[in-house]
Amino acid sequence: MQIDYLLDFQAIEKDNIQDVIYGLNQKQKSIPARYFYDQKGSQLFEDICQLAEYYPTRTEASILRQYAQDIVSQTKATELVELGSGSSTKTRYLFDAYQKLNISLCYVPVDVSDSILKASAKDLLSDYSQLKIQGKVATYSQALQQLKNQKNNSFTDKRIIVFLGSSIG
Repeated sequence: MQIDYLLDFQAIEKDNIQDVIYGLNQKQKSIPARYFYDQKGSQLFEDICQLAEYYPTRTEASILRQYAQDIVSQTKATELVELGSGSSTKTRYLFDAYQKLNISLCYVPVDVSDSILKASAKDLLSDYSQLKIQGKVATYSQALQQLKNQKNNSFTDKRIIVFLGSSIG
């Protein structure tokens, strides 16, 4: 398991201050949703996903349960990038399909919360020992830019990018 930290914490602190000042100076006060996803916020979102009233998780899980094997066999991707990976719960349907089809996979979870990224990577490796994980603690744009600029990645012939669920609940 490898985790890359793409967040520039000095720049983030400056951006945080600017974001808060900007948001609080608006007629309708707000702050960007990315600030919700520290360790507590990530866990709260995972808890929300388990509520009976929160249908997106169940709906997506049902779709993935039904079509994961088709997705994997038709894309033949060897790298799976997940934006806002969180606990990677729904992604397990895809991992199961990769295992069933005996296709090696490099999983690239992207999340701004290093704690949830590390915890989910550890859990995944206990269930999918052949899974190669290259996590990225980053914003979506940072991770996508780095992946776009990546050259000579001999492991990856095809890449699929998924965004399961939502980032703000």
